[in-house]
Amino acid sequence: MCDEQVDEWVRKQVAETMGELGSADGLLVLARNEQVANERVRERAAEALGQLGWTEEATSCLLALARNEKVDEWARKDAAEALGKLGQADEAISILLVLARDKKIKAKVRLATAEMLGRLGHVQEATPILLALAHDEEVEGWVRKDAAEALCELGWAKEATPILLALARNEQMGEYVRRAAAEMLGRLGHVEEAIFILLALAHDEKVEEWVRKDAAEALGELGWAGEAAPVLLALACDNQVDEGVRKNAAEVLGRLGQTDEAAQAWLALVCDEQLDEWTREQAAKTLSQLDRAGKAAQAWLALTRDEKMSWWTRERAAEALGELGQTDRAACILLTLARDEQADERGREQAAAVLGRLGWADEATSILLALVCDEQVSKWVRRDATAALGQFADARVLPELEHMAQRDADKKVRRAAQKAIESICKRAGLSSDSESGLNG
Repeated sequence: MCDEQVDEWVRKQVAETMGELGSADGLLVLARNEQVANERVRERAAEALGQLGWTEEATSCLLALARNEKVDEWARKDAAEALGKLGQADEAISILLVLARDKKIKAKVRLATAEMLGRLGHVQEATPILLALAHDEEVEGWVRKDAAEALCELGWAKEATPILLALARNEQMGEYVRRAAAEMLGRLGHVEEAIFILLALAHDEKVEEWVRKDAAEALGELGWAGEAAPVLLALACDNQVDEGVRKNAAEVLGRLGQTDEAAQAWLALVCDEQLDEWTREQAAKTLSQLDRAGKAAQAWLALTRDEKMSWWTRERAAEALGELGQTDRAACILLTLARDEQADERGREQAAAVLGRLGWADEATSILLALVCDEQVSKWVRRDATAALGQFADARVLPELEHMAQRDADKKVRRAAQKAIESICKRAGLSSDSESGLNG
């Protein structure tokens, strides 16, 4: 652990593991080792010591870290927080106040420290620090925005509102900050101001895609779903837009009750051949759940016709088409898949089985029998094809099945044939009398 060549992230993980294993001696050495370049490793070790009951040693190490102005700011903050957990509340608060008030320290560290003070109940001390950060135009925009939000959580929404308005209106401010500030304004009841800014961001094609999507989503949540829908639909249908943005935009349309637009969005994703197979199939499944049968049928049909798709996706798409009442279209695709002698044998068997379940029993039976009788086909596919015949074939196949049940070289195929005979006979009201010698 004291090897300076070891990566600091690894050291932190080892320190945590040592704590879990109860290795207090090793943690104490690590926590006191001033040669360790990353003080957060030492802080983690000291915190783990405290969790093992070595409170006095942990407190000593944490105090040394928290009070040392040469130590990393984040490590000092974390050390102070750990002190509070060990019952050293007064020491912790004192150090946190020093950190939060020190303008030489990074603004984001001061923000995190002030927020912690607020959570610990020291609102009076936290508030002026947060106000100063929120008003400071030299501070990064997101820090100012987070400081304003923290003020709202502490009950100072009236003071935070002008800051949020200034941030949201400032076109020189980052897009993310403007969107988040406007969204917060909406939650505070300043809906008119929020909508004006969110609309501008959502419609601005120069704005980053995720920000536009989030702005449109916020509009919808404020009751302006009709205005949000065109933006979300445009993002979802644009194949130049990030895939994650497109899918999320389609999901948001559904959540906002814009079902027709959501269906269009999911259909666009299904039909985009640049997307991977799994994404396109999932989009079709989501579309089916929207109760828009026409669009869902278009989606599944697009997948069945795409020869670049795997056989199993095309087969599932054809089955979904059948469930939507498009049995003729489904059967046409399945027949093509099942009759293709160059295709994967498992795919042929599955396609024929689905074909039979959709009511095309004669065509399915012919294909399945051909697979069963082909000794070049694997025994697993022959067994499953035999079992499938039992689901929908009629009594005309009984002679072939009886022959297989008695004489096929593979025991599992013989058993599948016997079960298929019993199933067919039961449906046809016949008695099965071909059980002798079938299980040998």
